[in-house]
Amino acid sequence: MGLFGPPNVEEMKAKRDVRGLIKALGYEKDWRLPKAAADALGQIRDTRAIGPLSAALKDRDSNLRVAAAGALGAIGDARAVEPLSAALKDKEGRVRQSAADALGQIGDGGAVVPLIAALGDGWVNVSVEAGAALVKIGRPAVEPLVVALRSRFGTSAARALESIGDARAVEPLIAALKDGDGLLRQAAARALGKFGDGRAVEPLLAAFKDCESKARKAGPVDRLSWEWARDAAAGALAKIGLPAVEPLIAALGDGDGAVRAAAVRVLGSIGDGRAVEPLIAALGDGDGAVRAAAARALGSIGDGRAVEPLIAALKSSEGTVRRAVADTLARIGDPRAADPLVAALQDREPMTRHAVAGALARIGDGRAVEPLIAGLETGKRLPERKAAATWLINLYRSGRLNEADKSRILSQRDRITARHIDNEGLSCSGGHGDVTHTDEGIGIVFPV
Repeated sequence: MGLFGPPNVEEMKAKRDVRGLIKALGYEKDWRLPKAAADALGQIRDTRAIGPLSAALKDRDSNLRVAAAGALGAIGDARAVEPLSAALKDKEGRVRQSAADALGQIGDGGAVVPLIAALGDGWVNVSVEAGAALVKIGRPAVEPLVVALRSRFGTSAARALESIGDARAVEPLIAALKDGDGLLRQAAARALGKFGDGRAVEPLLAAFKDCESKARKAGPVDRLSWEWARDAAAGALAKIGLPAVEPLIAALGDGDGAVRAAAVRVLGSIGDGRAVEPLIAALGDGDGAVRAAAARALGSIGDGRAVEPLIAALKSSEGTVRRAVADTLARIGDPRAADPLVAALQDREPMTRHAVAGALARIGDGRAVEPLIAGLETGKRLPERKAAATWLINLYRSGRLNEADKSRILSQRDRITARHIDNEGLSCSGGHGDVTHTDEGIGIVFPV
């Protein structure tokens, strides 16, 4: 420190002058210098600074308190755990956040209890940092976090347990699936999906059913959290994978269509061959949503046994099912599907005809060219026209078309690549908008 001027922190840091930097922590004429001194002490990491930096955690300047916490975390000595734990109750959120981060860097089990309390901090950044610190501490935090699952910050505890990944958490997380609120059940389900433990399969199925029931009965405010929990349970079953297949097949006999549809979707995500025959049977389910989901799931698995039943399902009474079947047949790519799909181009619903034409295009069948060109017509919605244009381009580039079909597509090149413009104006009467439509094409790049 100079005789007449302020301390030169950079010079002291370069010389590793710990005593001088500690003295600079008390400099009162410029708040920036004590903060810089704390930062420098953190970079030097000399344990002689632990006491002075701990004292600085109580300084009236919050900037110095933040820097002191960061420096103690960088030094990483367990002697700082107690003062940093006390700093988790600082009136300034920035200080509490810095203290939580520092405790995570030190990684000492003595910080677990105060960090768990900090999970309930009103400032979200502190709560998040406390959770991250507990994850860094790891195994010593597991048992206290398990206890915390039953507290008001159980959701944060479940997220931390998910990241730590200790198997001791499985049974407590399963218990949280049964009696927690929607947010806790969501967090517990996500954690169980990451663990991948087969013990969670039946509880996750039960949680899905319960959350689905609660979502139906809940008001607008609570419904979303129950839907999130329901979807998290389904996602966890998909991650657990093979151990869930047989219970999910059994769930196809559930009396609730939403449960059956979810089981079908998860079976499709897992992709195990044991599900093929049950999913084929689900194509005849009494619920259209289940039938459509079964068609898509069979496409995900891609087993040839499904082709003939799917072709039969092209005659379903519901357009959503027929469109799902067309998409699945295209994904499987079996040549047996080509003629039935061509016949389905005569479907009574424009959306289904459009989907069928797209399926044929993905198969590479030239019979899709004319209906797709018809899909470029200006009277159709722009998303449908863009899809038709994209499929035509893919067909052109597939190498499967004869020269005549390629020429027909090429003749539409200007129509495909030119931009589409809508000029919107406001009506002077009735408060409704009038749209002046100027059509200059679709605006998709057509590389040759």
